[in-house]
Amino acid sequence: MKILIIYSSQTGNTKAVAEAIYDEFKDYATIIPMDQAKNYKLEDYDYVFAGFWVDKGYPNEEAMDFLKSIRSCNIGLFATLGAYPYSMQASRVFYRAGEVIDESNRVIGTFICQGGIPKEKLDEINSRPPSHPRYPTPIQTLARNIGQQHPNEEDFTAARKLFRKIVCRTYNIK
Repeated sequence: MKILIIYSSQTGNTKAVAEAIYDEFKDYATIIPMDQAKNYKLEDYDYVFAGFWVDKGYPNEEAMDFLKSIRSCNIGLFATLGAYPYSMQASRVFYRAGEVIDESNRVIGTFICQGGIPKEKLDEINSRPPSHPRYPTPIQTLARNIGQQHPNEEDFTAARKLFRKIVCRTYNIK
């Protein structure tokens, strides 16, 4: 069994999730940043686990380009985003990713968790005057503060468990 874990990470959140998944499969896996994908033959792998960060409700541009290029692979998708992982924004992300994934591929599982947003973006949000149309509500501020604590060990465990379950199901391993 061969697994390629490939990720695009702006702040280190998605990279951290990728590394957690890699820890589960290190005897069978290779882990690389997405910008190195052209150096690998994806068809040589039983699984391609592709991770990305969410940008305005979509996989980031690098990830969208990568997902468009994949052919005839078993793909597991994982993502990090600043919003709650059970939000409407999160639920749309994998649908939008699926719109660009070629039909020759098989998406075998998805995982998403919250991740802290970049400091520059956080500073910009926090500096908005109350008259700004996107001035954060107290609930949004609370959600963002919680998000800054992710991904955490609970997220890493959930990602490892999901991808282990996918692999075990395929290979009939208990």
